Amino acid sequence: MKKIVIIAMLLASSTVFSQGLIGPKVGLNINSINYVKYQSQAADVFYNPNFVIESQSQVADLSSSKTLNPSVGIVLNVQIGEYFAIRPELLWVQRGGYREDLTYSGFFGTPIVTGHETAKITMNYVEIPLNLVGRYPVGPGKIELFAGFAAGHNLGGTYKTPSKNQKILTGYEPSPTTSWIYTDEQDRFYFNSFNMSLNFGLGYNLKGLIFQAGYNMGLSNMTARPADKKYNTLRNNNVLRSSAITFGVAYLFGGKED
Repeated sequence: MKKIVIIAMLLASSTVFSQGLIGPKVGLNINSINYVKYQSQAADVFYNPNFVIESQSQVADLSSSKTLNPSVGIVLNVQIGEYFAIRPELLWVQRGGYREDLTYSGFFGTPIVTGHETAKITMNYVEIPLNLVGRYPVGPGKIELFAGFAAGHNLGGTYKTPSKNQKILTGYEPSPTTSWIYTDEQDRFYFNSFNMSLNFGLGYNLKGLIFQAGYNMGLSNMTARPADKKYNTLRNNNVLRSSAITFGVAYLFGGKED
């Protein structure tokens, strides 16, 4: 399904590419990653059925603080009449956040929570936003309102704490029978490879120079799918989503007369 979505958005982008204006775009995003649903087992190791929490006070805060991350890419614009436009983009985007991570001891037996530490999550995405833009003349330019969807492919990243530096991989999380996954010596952390999100915001177009501010709301569960399907219920009970306040500047070549 995710491949169909990405292909459809690529086809839509290529269609308008031959008809509209094109230009570069750069931006900064205030990102966060939050559990909107989780089991009390602690989502960090919820695939391990032997995980034990000694006391409820040892459960780390699952909410994410915010990070500032860049984005860069190209934007296309096809005008539909005087007041509307279709605007697809192709972007490299960083997403992430700070969160409290559990620390624990135990290797091949029952892991025991020993405390928590701050983890910084950084992930790289290729994203294809597709927005409908409404425009109205105000002053020397036009004020814009936009809304639409974005499909993103996770390229991986890093999961850093004071005690470990893990690689973020995408795809299916290995089976819990692989014991090393639950030790502090592991160097891999898995996230979902696909992320669908909702965009909306406003901007100002001054003769092709566009200033934007908006909000990106993740719709997909970023928790990795388990290789063993019998753990799908646990994944469904641990839902992780991204969100971002976005700021961007773009320039449309040939847009001075727009």
